[in-house]
Amino acid sequence: MMRLIRPLGTTAMIAGLTAALVAQGAPKINIKMGLWEVTSTTNMSGDVPMPDTSQMTPQQAAALKAAMGGMMGPHSTTLKECLTKEKFDQGMLTDQKNCKTTIGTNTATVLEVQMACDMGQGNQGKMSGLMHFEAPTPETMAGTFKGTSSMGAQTMNITGTYAGKWVAADCGSVK
Repeated sequence: MMRLIRPLGTTAMIAGLTAALVAQGAPKINIKMGLWEVTSTTNMSGDVPMPDTSQMTPQQAAALKAAMGGMMGPHSTTLKECLTKEKFDQGMLTDQKNCKTTIGTNTATVLEVQMACDMGQGNQGKMSGLMHFEAPTPETMAGTFKGTSSMGAQTMNITGTYAGKWVAADCGSVK
């Protein structure tokens, strides 16, 4: 589940910018490569799609349920991210198996990426969303995300806003 949530959280801005499949061509959005500071606010509501806990002890299942519930509501974070040409061209969501990304608008200042993922769980786990990014300058970007994650009858809604600013060409120790 954490792999499911990770791209929708703090790194969604950068991840979404690089989500394009090679077959669709690289995103055309004009942003600088290097170190970025990205602030995100993510809000999760609805039901937390829970994985099968039948093989867990009652204590483990309760701890998982409590941890998943703690992700609900608004959360804001600021992180530094290293955006390289390789990450930009290849995409950072490629670790999400069974995901299809489709580029909508793809200009020097606007990028829209729609994604749909089959997360397994007997073909009941699904995730979909639309990310919209704008780069008014090569050193600034902002965006929104709106999506859903479901497992069986449980559906969680995820919305987010992102703002990023380019910090330096050299990422230093940030990977």
